Amino acid sequence: MKQFYLILLILVASCSEEANTPEPPNNPATPENLAEETFSPPPPSDPESRKLYEHLLSSDWAGPIGSGGSSGRLRFTPNKVELVYAWIMQSLPGEFEIENDRLSLLFEGSIHSVRTQQEEFYRLSAECLLKERPHPFEYQIYLECRWTKKCENGYMLCESLPDSTKFYDQNSSQP
Repeated sequence: MKQFYLILLILVASCSEEANTPEPPNNPATPENLAEETFSPPPPSDPESRKLYEHLLSSDWAGPIGSGGSSGRLRFTPNKVELVYAWIMQSLPGEFEIENDRLSLLFEGSIHSVRTQQEEFYRLSAECLLKERPHPFEYQIYLECRWTKKCENGYMLCESLPDSTKFYDQNSSQP
């Protein structure tokens, strides 16, 4: 009988503990909450810039970059870009903007340097133009990007970048 009362006491205590546990606040989704979580500026409104924006997002951009022709890639998502750079074996998140058919890229932050074994700060920006070329066997469309470099401690990324880089639209090769 004592065991029955003990089990009953344990059950009552656990039920009363659950009853006293406050419910998490229920924050219904409001336009303000959604805007904070999913905000991204709208695509450009003028037709030419909009066309460039759509092309950037729908293509894979790659080309030789830096020391020894190491591979580089640009991956675009709405208003974000990522520079994947094989020479430093890292990728750098960034932002992009289109104005008057000109593409501006900005990458800034810090990265752990294998060479110096410390965090190094970088700021890379580029102005890019979409170009076309008729060629029977190679990529027809590419981005020509002119880099401006600013790094602390002689960061290896800045040392390795050339003045300009061509990123080829991987979907534009001729058969």
